[in-house]
Amino acid sequence: MIDDLHGRLIRDTFGLRLTDSDAFLVFVLFHTHRIVLVEPVLTDRPGVLEVASSTQRGISEALASAWSGTEDPRGDMYFWYYRWNGDWGSYEHAEQLSPAEAERIGELRSELERHPFVNRIEPED
Repeated sequence: MIDDLHGRLIRDTFGLRLTDSDAFLVFVLFHTHRIVLVEPVLTDRPGVLEVASSTQRGISEALASAWSGTEDPRGDMYFWYYRWNGDWGSYEHAEQLSPAEAERIGELRSELERHPFVNRIEPED
């Protein structure tokens, strides 16, 4: 389903090994990039091959899904939503990634692109 695509990619690719600093970079990636699928895999959107970037709340829910069913506070979408809009500095930080963050976001993108559903992840126009 399209509503869970980002969450599925996070769970399948990273699971609970996703660090908070990497979660920020995945947040940036999913908020600024579209996902081009290898084939139509979304049961509620037959024929769809591209999924647009997601909203802050959508990505927060996707990240939280990795910890769903645990006692970990990261299983609450508001944990991520408030981190993005508070501690992480939101768009200001996302637009000024450090060289190390820029390198790491490329590595995370490559990991996500190895998922069997994903052809490529590319910037939104």
